[in-house]
Amino acid sequence: MIIVADGSIHQSGESLKNLLLTSAPARDFRVITKVEVDPWENYHGAGIYIYQDDDNYVRLTRYYSNGDTVNLTREISGLVDIRTITVTNDIIYLRIDKKGNDYYGFFSYDGDDWEYFAQYSADFSDIEVGIAAHTG
Repeated sequence: MIIVADGSIHQSGESLKNLLLTSAPARDFRVITKVEVDPWENYHGAGIYIYQDDDNYVRLTRYYSNGDTVNLTREISGLVDIRTITVTNDIIYLRIDKKGNDYYGFFSYDGDDWEYFAQYSADFSDIEVGIAAHTG
């Protein structure tokens, strides 16, 4: 599937057009995706979203911000916190494990060997899970 980056939901940028969502299970779960992206402009990226609404979500993205990174971002009531790690590949696998109200971010270069790098807690309700490409 090819998704074109168009817009953002980061803070007040509620313009994300290509956010593909489905209802999340009512239990703990794991979501994995393979991302092939070569972002070259700041704030472009693609990845997994755990989504309540535009101001309450956790996302794990392959991202460009003055270099190649993977970011685990949590926005609650419009307040954003971001954890970042530098990566080297354009093809990367992303994984979020949900356990209770905790969301654990992992990445892998091959889809087999996973590296944990960040975690957030968030008390969301009626969440959806999906993928998107964004420009912010």
